[in-house]
Order: sequence, then C-alpha cells, then structure tokens
Amino acid sequence: RSRDAMTSDGSRQRFRAFLADIMPQVARLGVGESVRVLGRDLPKASRKELETQGVESGLFVPVFVDGVRWGAFGFNRRRGAREWSASEVEAMSVVARILGAAVARARAEGRLHIAKATLENVTDWAQERAAEAICANTAKSSFLAGMSHEIRTPLSGVLGTLELLQDTSLDPEQRELATMAMRSSQSLLDLINDILD
Repeated sequence: RSRDAMTSDGSRQRFRAFLADIMPQVARLGVGESVRVLGRDLPKASRKELETQGVESGLFVPVFVDGVRWGAFGFNRRRGAREWSASEVEAMSVVARILGAAVARARAEGRLHIAKATLENVTDWAQERAAEAICANTAKSSFLAGMSHEIRTPLSGVLGTLELLQDTSLDPEQRELATMAMRSSQSLLDLINDILD
C-alpha cells in the first residue's frame, strides 16, 4: 500500500477516536444546547487528531429532525483556542434548526411524492375498473335486450295461439288443458318480464 493510503487510514482512525470521545457528549444534548471543545481537554488520541489538523477548539450543536436527534453540526478553530460566545452558539443552533427543518422537509416531500404516486396508481386502477364496469354493463344490457326478444317473441306466439285455440270448439277437457297452458304461459311471461326488465 502507498504511504498516502496508510496516512489516510491512520488519519481516519484518529478522527474516529476523536468522534468516539466527543459524540457521547453531543448525543446527550437537547435542542439549543452545545458542546464546546478545547483540544487540550481531550484524551491524547483525540488531541493528536486535532493537532494533526491544526484544530485547537470546536463547537458542536445537535441537529434534531421531527424531535429526534439526527446528528450534529460543528465548527472548529485552527488559530488558537477559543471560547465561543453566546451569539456564536446561538447562530450555530439556528443553523442546526434550519438544517433539521430542511431534512424534515425533504423527508416530508419524499413521503408526499410516494403518496402522490400511490394515489395516481389507485386512481388509474379505479378508472380501469370503472371502464370495465361500463363495458360489462353494456354487454349485460345488450344480452338482456337480445334475450328479451328471443324469449318473449316465441312465448307471445304461444299465448296468441292458445287464445285462438280457446276461440274454437273444444270439448271441456281440451278447454281445461288450453286454459292451464294459457295461465302457465302467462305466468312464465310475467316471470321473464320481471327478470329481464
């Protein structure tokens, strides 16, 4: 491995050590609180990392998104240790709140985009089902119109023929059978009318 790669790995390890030292303090912070770091107050490994980068002090504030700690935001100073003023801490807190609000907004926009896409999909699905229902209703209407003609026409013919038969000279038994056939045919026509209409 190259010397640059090893230096980079060593720097990463020292930076991780620094984060391990400072993050527990940052993790305990509430909204509007801050951690002020002076390099001389840190453990040796973290101090070495800051010295390597020329950092002598830092200021960290937590970033909250929707009331949940999301991360931290910080500045460091390279020219001399510094006590950060209240107005600097407040400015950092404002930036952290803006950053948290931006992340929350981006998340909300992402959820809104997903909801919009879902609504579009459901709307498309509903429109397809409505079109299918219209086609099915049209097919049903066409079927019923055809069935109405195909069933009523012959039945009307049977009823007409039975009426003509009753106007002829029939013996009592034949007349009774013709009357029963006429009543049955009329009942069948009434039933078909109820079903098809």
